[in-house]
Amino acid sequence: MKHAEARPYAEPEAAARKLLELAASVQVINDCIHIEKINGPFLSKTGCNASGSEFGAGIRYAI
Repeated sequence: MKHAEARPYAEPEAAARKLLELAASVQVINDCIHIEKINGPFLSKTGCNASGSEFGAGIRYAI
């Protein structure tokens, strides 16, 4: 019997906190933050391993 994995970023607030943490570590270029430098580590298997829906919910919550 398989059990579902715990999703640490299933709550929008937790995802938003992690996204803000990642955004704070990104270097600003011409007053812009490139979103791929945030969503890459958040979604990658070697990074946070979050899903696209968790990313979207986190972004909406952060805004």
